[in-house]
Amino acid sequence: WVAIALVFTSENQKAKGIKSWLQAFLSILGITAAVILIYWLWLSSTLASIASFAPTNVQQVLDQVDQIAGLLTKYYFYLFLLMVGIAFSLTIHLMQKLQTASPAGAIFAPISLIVVALMVSTTNLRVIHADISYKMAESFTSGNQWPVATLLYQNSLELTPNEDFYYLFLGRSFLEQAKGVKDQAELDKLVKEAELELKKAQQINPLNTDHTANLGRLYSWYASQAQDPVVRNERGEISSKYYSAAVKLSPQNSTLWGEWAILMLEILNKPEEAVKILEHTIQVDPYFTWTQSLMGNYYLRQSQAITDTVKKTALLEKALGYFDTAVSIVNSYPDPQIMYNAMLSQADTLRQLNRTDRAIEVYQKVLKINPGASNAWKIRALVAQMYAQKGDKANALIFATDALNSAPDDQKGPMESFIKQIQALP
Repeated sequence: WVAIALVFTSENQKAKGIKSWLQAFLSILGITAAVILIYWLWLSSTLASIASFAPTNVQQVLDQVDQIAGLLTKYYFYLFLLMVGIAFSLTIHLMQKLQTASPAGAIFAPISLIVVALMVSTTNLRVIHADISYKMAESFTSGNQWPVATLLYQNSLELTPNEDFYYLFLGRSFLEQAKGVKDQAELDKLVKEAELELKKAQQINPLNTDHTANLGRLYSWYASQAQDPVVRNERGEISSKYYSAAVKLSPQNSTLWGEWAILMLEILNKPEEAVKILEHTIQVDPYFTWTQSLMGNYYLRQSQAITDTVKKTALLEKALGYFDTAVSIVNSYPDPQIMYNAMLSQADTLRQLNRTDRAIEVYQKVLKINPGASNAWKIRALVAQMYAQKGDKANALIFATDALNSAPDDQKGPMESFIKQIQALP
């Protein structure tokens, strides 16, 4: 500010001598300070108004969003006034020399001004206002206030009706509302609303895989809510069609292949097709822990339905192979939650194969990753049970006592009985 004022004063040809030069310098500083102060007071009063206002209903939330978005409008308007002022100050000496104004200029200047203002509003201001509304909606999604988030997403779409991203999140908002509804008619209505918005997003940007995939996810969840097997299957088939289209758009997306396999396995009850999809998924990306774990879980589930010891063991061995691979992959880029899930499945399989020592070792690693997990007491109880089977009474009591301390109240009685059984061991 001071440096530019010095440069500007030095360009003033009327400033002769130290006194006049200093007067010009101080005048420039004063005028520019006043210009700055006007905007500062205008902006700070608006910010104070926003900060002191606590919305108590949806309409007040929308009003506050408009206020926040209005900060940018004020900024643009103020910059426009500055530009006009600067243009006037730079051309005032030329205007004095002009004898007559051009009629064409007098006609087109105001028209151009209106057109430019409309263009700025449509292509710039409205877009940013819409994004502000979208960003505000996110704070309500984290607080599980989905109806408010829905209104804010709709507000964004009123400002920019061709933004597929907003339709995507509006659809998600309707779906999340549906998850909290018990009335079947209301649930069906919200799902249809979600489907409608997701289809709009798909129509605007058909090559965006997310839109097609989210329609698949929508119907997969919707199928899981159906009590009637026929309805469940119908919805599952619709979901499968969307997943089929999604993997054509993104054939290397192993997450989509995995989700499709889960749909086939858990909703449509087509294990043969599910395993084919999983095999293809692993070919697409052999270094994805989740799909390796899904394949392991598939064989683990198959083993539960078989009583033949030899066949059961063979399936468990296959499951363990995939879980071992999943753990080795995640070791390359440690992620606590992924590691926890993969190692827990690995340990469960080892326990079923009666490889007690290794199972105990893996379970203990799992407990170190997340000692406060909700199911940690169950893991400690399993470890205590395996130590008791080995005849290691001391370690069995240590883990059983830890399990008792962290168990929910309704499980403390059985755990106390279990500890007495261990104490009774020779």
